[in-house]
Amino acid sequence: MVFERMSGRGYRGAHHERGVALLIVLLLVTVMSSVAIAVTDDIRFAVRRTANIRISDQMSWYALGAEAMARQVLWRSWKVSSSRSTLRDPWAKDGVAFAIDGGSISGRITDGGTCFNLNSVAERGPTGLTIVRATGQEQYIALLTALEFDRRLSAALAASLVDWVDSDGESAAYGAEDEYYGARLVPYRTAGTLLAEPSELRAISGYTEEIYQRLRPLVCALPTNDLSRININTVRESQAALLVMLAGPELRLTEAQRLIAARPLDGFSSTDRFFSLDAFSGLAIDEPTRRQFVLKTHYFDVASTVQFHEAEFTMNSLVEVDDGGRLTTHARRYGTFD
Repeated sequence: MVFERMSGRGYRGAHHERGVALLIVLLLVTVMSSVAIAVTDDIRFAVRRTANIRISDQMSWYALGAEAMARQVLWRSWKVSSSRSTLRDPWAKDGVAFAIDGGSISGRITDGGTCFNLNSVAERGPTGLTIVRATGQEQYIALLTALEFDRRLSAALAASLVDWVDSDGESAAYGAEDEYYGARLVPYRTAGTLLAEPSELRAISGYTEEIYQRLRPLVCALPTNDLSRININTVRESQAALLVMLAGPELRLTEAQRLIAARPLDGFSSTDRFFSLDAFSGLAIDEPTRRQFVLKTHYFDVASTVQFHEAEFTMNSLVEVDDGGRLTTHARRYGTFD
């Protein structure tokens, strides 16, 4: 029998190799554990992300369903009375809410046309470019004055709005064009076209948050540059400045508020009946301006809010009902911008 004696160096070499192998195994375990944790996190986040997308999509469809229901209410209102819109019509309820599995849906329809149309300060010129409309600009200044803004500030706000929507690059007195906005810390340019949303005012020179909040309940951005049409049967006391805007400063704001408060429950049957009130005696209102006082609303704001699995989704739609009862959704706004 032969015995082979290993040297001390041999023992040390074998021990070293076993140590290296153990370190490699530990390193592999560590790497594989890290990979497993990362994959698990990715799977968990992917599942959560998929669930959020599913919930978001479901809420969006619920909101579109609420809009579809509102369109039916507007159509029924038109069938009831195609010549007048009043606050006793089916659409004018304070709002409705109903439960769904996992949450609720609420909605409300409001008059979206009885307001100052911000786009009415401009019109299409002979060459096809957008230019200032003097009548719209003057009425806007009259509205700002009725809200007790300083006359010079009112003129500046109107000029800035005109410069924002018109096609030329020349600044009006007190206005602001591209060179003004281009010099800001974050430069940008004027729109050069109609406003799509009243919140665009926040980007225009002179419109502070305070000014915007005072104006927001009285202004709108309709998909047309027609002069504002004020429905005398749906205008509210808080919007009395709109009557002063058209009738002139001789009609005091408090008198306009009393006039609205005393309005018949079924509304006025005609504009002649409206203008026969004592409040208008002695006031010189020309015929074109009289035609801006109307009995029928064509644009409506539809607000839909969905509560679903601890999430909330808000959608606001601008719906038009034309003289033939045809309904058109012109815009949808997601979230709260006001």
